[in-house]
Amino acid sequence: MEFPQINYANFNGKKYKYTYGVGFHNDGPHFNTVLKVDLTTKKTLEWAEDNCYPSEPIFVPNPNGAEEDDGVILSAVNDTDFEDGRQAFLLILDARDMKELARVHFNVPRFPKDFHGYFRPTA
Repeated sequence: MEFPQINYANFNGKKYKYTYGVGFHNDGPHFNTVLKVDLTTKKTLEWAEDNCYPSEPIFVPNPNGAEEDDGVILSAVNDTDFEDGRQAFLLILDARDMKELARVHFNVPRFPKDFHGYFRPTA
Protein backbone atom coordinates (compact mmCIF):
# COMPACT_ATOMS: atom_id res chain seq x y z
CA MET A 1 0.00 0.00 0.00
CA GLU A 2 1.18 3.48 -0.88
CA PHE A 3 -0.11 6.98 -0.16
CA PRO A 4 -1.87 5.99 3.08
CA GLN A 5 -4.72 8.21 4.26
CA ILE A 6 -6.91 8.22 7.35
CA ASN A 7 -9.83 10.28 8.58
CA TYR A 8 -7.46 13.15 9.42
CA ALA A 9 -10.25 15.56 10.34
CA ASN A 10 -11.32 13.43 13.29
CA PHE A 11 -8.45 11.01 14.02
CA ASN A 12 -5.20 12.86 13.41
CA GLY A 13 -3.01 12.22 16.47
CA LYS A 14 -5.49 9.66 17.83
CA LYS A 15 -5.72 5.89 17.62
CA TYR A 16 -7.46 4.91 14.40
CA LYS A 17 -8.70 1.64 12.93
CA TYR A 18 -8.83 2.24 9.17
CA THR A 19 -6.37 3.37 6.55
CA TYR A 20 -6.87 3.89 2.82
CA GLY A 21 -4.31 3.79 0.03
CA VAL A 22 -3.49 2.59 -3.46
CA GLY A 23 -1.90 -0.70 -4.40
CA PHE A 24 -1.21 -3.22 -7.10
CA HIS A 25 -3.82 -5.76 -8.15
CA ASN A 26 -2.41 -8.66 -10.19
CA ASP A 27 1.11 -7.20 -10.23
CA GLY A 28 0.25 -4.34 -12.59
CA PRO A 29 2.90 -1.79 -13.58
CA HIS A 30 1.02 1.09 -11.92
CA PHE A 31 -1.22 1.49 -8.90
CA ASN A 32 -4.51 0.02 -10.04
CA THR A 33 -6.60 -0.43 -6.92
CA VAL A 34 -7.90 1.69 -4.06
CA LEU A 35 -7.64 -0.14 -0.73
CA LYS A 36 -9.21 0.07 2.71
CA VAL A 37 -7.42 -1.84 5.47
CA ASP A 38 -8.87 -2.58 8.89
CA LEU A 39 -5.75 -2.41 11.05
CA THR A 40 -7.37 -4.48 13.81
CA THR A 41 -8.63 -7.45 11.78
CA LYS A 42 -6.30 -7.00 8.75
CA LYS A 43 -9.36 -7.30 6.49
CA THR A 44 -8.91 -5.50 3.17
CA LEU A 45 -11.56 -4.09 0.84
CA GLU A 46 -10.74 -2.76 -2.60
CA TRP A 47 -12.00 -1.01 -5.67
CA ALA A 48 -10.45 -1.92 -9.02
CA GLU A 49 -11.48 -1.70 -12.66
CA ASP A 50 -9.65 -2.88 -15.77
CA ASN A 51 -7.42 -0.25 -17.39
CA CYS A 52 -8.02 2.24 -14.57
CA TYR A 53 -5.24 3.78 -12.49
CA PRO A 54 -6.30 5.69 -9.35
CA SER A 55 -4.39 8.42 -7.55
CA GLU A 56 -3.94 8.84 -3.81
CA PRO A 57 -7.32 8.45 -2.08
CA ILE A 58 -8.63 11.44 -0.14
CA PHE A 59 -10.93 10.81 2.84
CA VAL A 60 -13.81 13.29 3.16
CA PRO A 61 -15.67 12.77 6.46
CA ASN A 62 -19.43 12.94 6.74
CA PRO A 63 -19.95 16.13 8.79
CA ASN A 64 -22.72 14.36 10.74
CA GLY A 65 -20.96 11.00 10.92
CA ALA A 66 -20.26 9.21 14.18
CA GLU A 67 -18.07 6.35 12.92
CA GLU A 68 -14.44 6.63 11.86
CA ASP A 69 -15.16 5.38 8.34
CA ASP A 70 -18.34 7.41 7.79
CA GLY A 71 -17.46 9.45 4.73
CA VAL A 72 -16.39 9.16 1.12
CA ILE A 73 -13.13 8.47 -0.68
CA LEU A 74 -12.15 10.65 -3.65
CA SER A 75 -9.59 9.51 -6.20
CA ALA A 76 -8.65 10.92 -9.61
CA VAL A 77 -8.57 7.97 -12.01
CA ASN A 78 -6.89 7.67 -15.39
CA ASP A 79 -8.75 5.28 -17.69
CA THR A 80 -6.51 4.01 -20.47
CA ASP A 81 -9.25 2.18 -22.39
CA PHE A 82 -9.62 4.97 -24.96
CA GLU A 83 -11.23 2.71 -27.57
CA ASP A 84 -14.57 2.78 -25.80
CA GLY A 85 -14.43 6.58 -25.45
CA ARG A 86 -13.93 6.65 -21.70
CA GLN A 87 -11.95 9.43 -20.09
CA ALA A 88 -10.33 10.41 -16.84
CA PHE A 89 -12.76 10.68 -13.95
CA LEU A 90 -13.13 11.52 -10.29
CA LEU A 91 -14.11 8.37 -8.41
CA ILE A 92 -16.33 8.66 -5.33
CA LEU A 93 -16.47 5.62 -3.03
CA ASP A 94 -18.37 4.93 0.17
CA ALA A 95 -15.54 4.74 2.71
CA ARG A 96 -17.40 2.11 4.74
CA ASP A 97 -17.70 -0.61 2.09
CA MET A 98 -15.65 0.78 -0.85
CA LYS A 99 -18.67 0.59 -3.17
CA GLU A 100 -18.74 3.12 -5.98
CA LEU A 101 -21.23 5.92 -5.35
CA ALA A 102 -20.48 8.04 -8.41
CA ARG A 103 -17.91 9.11 -10.95
CA VAL A 104 -17.51 12.48 -12.60
CA HIS A 105 -16.00 12.40 -16.10
CA PHE A 106 -13.83 15.22 -17.36
CA ASN A 107 -13.22 16.15 -20.97
CA VAL A 108 -9.52 15.29 -20.73
CA PRO A 109 -7.81 12.04 -21.72
CA ARG A 110 -5.93 11.79 -18.41
CA PHE A 111 -4.98 13.59 -15.21
CA PRO A 112 -1.37 14.41 -14.36
CA LYS A 113 -0.02 12.27 -11.53
CA ASP A 114 -0.57 13.93 -8.18
CA PHE A 115 0.91 13.44 -4.74
CA HIS A 116 -0.47 14.13 -1.30
CA GLY A 117 -3.84 15.75 -1.23
CA TYR A 118 -6.07 16.70 1.67
CA PHE A 119 -9.72 17.66 2.01
CA ARG A 120 -10.22 20.91 3.85
CA PRO A 121 -13.81 22.04 4.31
CA THR A 122 -14.53 25.74 4.11
CA ALA A 123 -15.62 27.48 7.30
